[in-house]
Amino acid sequence: MKYFGAVAVLLVLAVSLSAQEMRTWADKSGNKIEAKFVKVSRGYVYLTDASGKSLSVAQRDLSPDDATYVKAQAESGGGAASTGTAAAPAGSKVASKAIKDLFEESLTNTGKTKVSTDTLGGKVVMLYFCGSYLDSCKKATPRLAEFSKALEAKKLPFEVVYVSSDRTEDDLYKYLKENRVSWLTTGWRNEVTRKLKDLHKVTTMPLIVIIGPDGKQVDRFGAAHLGPKAEDDPLANPPELFEKWRKKAGV
Repeated sequence: MKYFGAVAVLLVLAVSLSAQEMRTWADKSGNKIEAKFVKVSRGYVYLTDASGKSLSVAQRDLSPDDATYVKAQAESGGGAASTGTAAAPAGSKVASKAIKDLFEESLTNTGKTKVSTDTLGGKVVMLYFCGSYLDSCKKATPRLAEFSKALEAKKLPFEVVYVSSDRTEDDLYKYLKENRVSWLTTGWRNEVTRKLKDLHKVTTMPLIVIIGPDGKQVDRFGAAHLGPKAEDDPLANPPELFEKWRKKAGV
């Protein structure tokens, strides 16, 4: 009997896992992303992409096919309807209250899909204050892209959040895609973006501010001089600089 009980449990797990396979999701605007279904809660559908990041999409913004899929998953138990917060990716930490208060629910990825603030949990976070129309940003951004990809390749607990001063929302997302980065952003001309600029007294750009899991600043420097041939490049050794930030942040 115990044997058949174990088989039954395995069959249930198999059904549950099959319901969480990667699939293409689309919203009414045509934006697409590959992700696994996690759950539906309070009008939002929570997903996890291939990199392990938590994403959320308002149910009302789903394509008809995705809305039907979510309904079927919820009814079959493939994703529980819950009143809790979005589940963090496996192995990740939940963001502190300070981080959640700082970013609220503003984070999106380059595909304009909402991302859970828990993605920043237990990580060193680089706030990159910039505007795509600035020549200094055009020089600095490719250098920062190289830096972040070097840390990403080592799977270090690090995220870049782009705090935009772009002229339009389209400029913001176009700029991130052109630079082929997987950064997050606080969006365009919203209260969170204004709050971060005021908090860190941003008067010139580009500006880099490093914060820890508690939301406190651990480093800050201007990036106007960064470029392919920058002298005294503070980003010359990504792992070494990350280790410095990690220790200061207590990560």
